[in-house]
Amino acid sequence: MRTAVYSTKIMKVVFKAHEEKLEINDKNFDHHTMRSIVEDSLNDQRKELIERILDQRISGLSVILESLGDLGNLQAISRTCDNFGVQKLEIIETKGPMKWTNRTSQGAHKWVTMQKWYETKDCLQYFKDRGVQIVSTAFSDKAIPYTEVDFTKPTALLMGNESFGISEVAREMSDVECIIPSYGYSQSLNVSVAAAIVIEHATSQIRKAHQGGGDFNEEQREFFKSFFYFQANQYSRALMREHFKKKAL
Repeated sequence: MRTAVYSTKIMKVVFKAHEEKLEINDKNFDHHTMRSIVEDSLNDQRKELIERILDQRISGLSVILESLGDLGNLQAISRTCDNFGVQKLEIIETKGPMKWTNRTSQGAHKWVTMQKWYETKDCLQYFKDRGVQIVSTAFSDKAIPYTEVDFTKPTALLMGNESFGISEVAREMSDVECIIPSYGYSQSLNVSVAAAIVIEHATSQIRKAHQGGGDFNEEQREFFKSFFYFQANQYSRALMREHFKKKAL
């Protein structure tokens, strides 16, 4: 497993979303301290926007993408996750790493925390060990309509490759298989479109169960507030470099 890494010439900043920990130059660093260093250069309007986004953010649904072949689809799904408040996106790269651009994601990958995996089994086992149900989109005799899935349970939604769908390993480890009913000749949807349909429905279920808001607890809210402050401030890296420079004197 790899985590998203933000680098400068003299600094490596890693937000470990699963552990809710921050590392700078491979050492633990208190995210509250980091936030206190960068927050003064954020205006009140941006801070208020972050608070509103945190109110709607969701941790009870993670999205897993297994071996996608089209970078455009991956970027579009990251944008969908951000739009509907899904914070964590898991990327299983069995075909090698993809290079990100802003072409389709509109910069959404800045706001969604992404974990990279190299083995499907490792990724799915991580969630199963924590009592999270694996819901995969797949054509099979046992697949149920996505509207019948209980997404109020902690869920990892698995989307497969554009051409081949989910792997056999993923199928064996899935707790639920679901399908989007089709009423046309093509009998299929682009994976990014399918993901958007299911994510919208799942997040609506979750918000209904939480009086119309997100499901972050206080610790999650604080950690991701720090993450958003860092990402929203164009001077974050410079401010952190200055902080370490002063400490070295």
